[in-house]
Amino acid sequence: MEHLETLEYRHSFVIRQEETVRYQQYEGVRKGKKHILMVMVIVTLIFRFLASTLIKDINEMQLLTACTIGMALGLLAGYFLLQFAIAFNISQKYQSGLAQDYSVDMLINPGGIYVTDGKNDIRVYYDKMFKIVETSADFFVYPDPEQVFLIPKHQLDDVKKDSDMLRNMFKTFAPENKLDLLKG
Repeated sequence: MEHLETLEYRHSFVIRQEETVRYQQYEGVRKGKKHILMVMVIVTLIFRFLASTLIKDINEMQLLTACTIGMALGLLAGYFLLQFAIAFNISQKYQSGLAQDYSVDMLINPGGIYVTDGKNDIRVYYDKMFKIVETSADFFVYPDPEQVFLIPKHQLDDVKKDSDMLRNMFKTFAPENKLDLLKG
């Protein structure tokens, strides 16, 4: 990795199963909100039914409490089921050889992001980029809606310093409407 005075950041990353799982779980929750909501509604209806049939002379407050508990448990159940399913699916892909670790070299500078994975050299200009998302563990750089470059923070030499530097570079060079970054 190099930190150059000309605002360049260069680093090589190895994208392993754990990084793939984190990204897929992020995307799964983002895209799977309707599935989580469906599980929440079903569990809420089950709790409402059970409360109204098991409690004699149920009042509105007891029914509301049962529905609230059902919603909370349904939300948690839907979220954890989705997370488990994603991790299991990716684990199966790695075990069967359909997915494997890969290395990428990245150069980030005022002109854009340059990625080399051994087969492809990709150059993405900030104004053409779909979006950049930061989570507590990663940066996800989307050149388009169907492609992503992962920047795992735990692989940075100095997680705090390098994350701050990347965040500031993205804020400086990428259009604000394409950024979803942490406050840092």
